[in-house]
Amino acid sequence: EKATLGETLGKPFLPFSNELWAIVISFLIFSALVMAATDKNNIEDYDNRSTIAIFFKALYFVLLGYVSGGAVNGPASVPGRTAAIGFGFFVLITLASYTANLATILVSKSTGNGIQSIEQVNRSLGAP
Repeated sequence: EKATLGETLGKPFLPFSNELWAIVISFLIFSALVMAATDKNNIEDYDNRSTIAIFFKALYFVLLGYVSGGAVNGPASVPGRTAAIGFGFFVLITLASYTANLATILVSKSTGNGIQSIEQVNRSLGAP
């Protein structure tokens, strides 16, 4: 049976439930708010002084950092650096969890239902 386009596009999201993806997205938005609030005076990263522009630039940094595996901006303040460490820890945990869940999905699909009995093992090994 051939998978539909929607099923194919949805496969990368299978390791996490929809609720967990919602939590991840909520935390990313929260991280952008914290980053914008704690490092708004960093003119190297935020050259525009508009609060909205600073938030959207922080959101860009957070999203890019999440998909690339770590912080991509250079926070100038101590609170900003502390927030970047927290964000980095979040990225570490979510990427490790995603990888572990994906490996579990791939292994369980490749082995079918798994080994059900010792007789099944013996048959696969060619034992009498």
